[in-house]
Formats: sequence, C-alpha cells, structure tokens
Amino acid sequence: MIFEHNSKNKNFLFVIIPFLLLIGAGFFLWLNFFKKSNINNGASVVDQTEIKLISMEENIKNAFLKKYPNWKNDDFNIFIEEELPDYTMGTITWEKHGGKAFWLAVKINNQWLIANHSGGGYFGVCQDFAKYNFPPEMTPDCWDEEQRILINTPNPDRFYNSLTIKDKEKIKQAFLDFKKDDVNFQDKKIYVKFNEIMGNYLRGVILIGGIENHSAPHFFAVKSNDNWKVLYYGQEDPPCENIEGYNFPVEMVSGCWRAGNNWIER
Repeated sequence: MIFEHNSKNKNFLFVIIPFLLLIGAGFFLWLNFFKKSNINNGASVVDQTEIKLISMEENIKNAFLKKYPNWKNDDFNIFIEEELPDYTMGTITWEKHGGKAFWLAVKINNQWLIANHSGGGYFGVCQDFAKYNFPPEMTPDCWDEEQRILINTPNPDRFYNSLTIKDKEKIKQAFLDFKKDDVNFQDKKIYVKFNEIMGNYLRGVILIGGIENHSAPHFFAVKSNDNWKVLYYGQEDPPCENIEGYNFPVEMVSGCWRAGNNWIER
C-alpha cells in the first residue's frame, strides 16, 4: 500500500512539474514580449509624431496640387499656423514673385482638402466654412455669397493684428470722406476687408453690399491719434503725392507713380 501510494505521488509529480515549467516559460516569454512591445510602441509613437510634424506641410502641398494641377511647376512653401485633428490653417508663399496667401484645410476620409484660400489676408467664403464646420476660432472674415454681405470674424484678436471692429467703422467713414465727391459710394452699404496690417498702416479692400464687387480695388490708409485717413483707392500702386510724408512700409508699398506716368521704386 505504501509503495502504491508513493507510485501515485511520483506519477502526479511527473505531470504537474512539466506543467508548471511550461506555464513559467510562457509567462517569461510573455513578459519579455510585453517589455519589448512597450519600448517599440513608445518609439513608434515618437516616430509617428515626428513624421506627422514633418509631413503636414507636404500633405497640404499635395492638397493644393490636387486642387490646382497647373501649380505643379511652381515653387511654393507651406507654413502651418494651427493644426487640429481634422482642421488646419496657415499661409502659402511663392519663391519667384513673393506672393502670399492664407488657406484653410479639412481632413475628409483621412485626406486633406483645401477648403478655402485667399490671396488678400485672412478671408474666405462663409458657405465654405459652414460646409466643413470649421471651428469659430479658426474662422476669419468671410463673404456671405447668399446675403452678399461681409461677416466679421468671431475671433478678431487673432485675425486683425491689433485692430478691431471699431477700426473698421472708422475706416469706413474715412473712405466715405475720401470719396465724398463720388456719389457711387455715398448711398451704398460698404464693408472693410483687411488685407495687410503693419503697425498703423493698412492695405485693404472695400466691398459693396449686393453684387458690385467685380474689381474690388484696394485702398491704403494710415492711423494717427486713433483716427484713420484713407490716402488712395484704386487697382494700381498709389500716386507718390498721396503717400508722401506718411512713411509707408516699403514691404507694403514698393513703389508709386509720379506725374507723367513714371513709376518710382521706393
């Protein structure tokens, strides 16, 4: 009986010991794999983040080329100003002619799409912003194609570069004073669009309510003692006598016209 009992114990040990060893080996392998997986996953997250930061500009560039295939030979650069998971915004510049534009992009089906871009500062079409549900904080001034009016941005601190909606009202009056002898503007609903702001100097566009914005000439204005003065309104560079004495930044006004149709580089 004692022999039989010892035999049973030995048989039990022969079964349980290999089983425990197998479990231990499996646990060891799993633990080792888990550590390596964490290390690799950590590196992968870093690598993916780096790739994302590096490649976003390329994603937007490709989105522009998809929208405008004729740009394929243009040398342009993309700059990111803000990036959210499904929305991003920034500027685009061209090497050859020094042009600059603002753009907004949205991600749809994991692909970036140019939703809106404007060569005249922070601006867009309201219907485009609504179509893609852009966050209000990323939405600049926009032209409502249905109402034919300008809608001011809900985030002027970001897009007006220290100017305010109150400045718009003052510029509007300054423009009407500048065009006081032109009856084409005195009875119209007009709106001020900011294109370029440098300190107290402004280049912008006057938009007219309705459908009268075919050419949309720009204007130049200067601020002094919290008051605005419009110095020029037209399609070309201003006459030199209009801006003399106001020290306009050369980056904003590179040249002007003298009497006799002579263009003067500043």
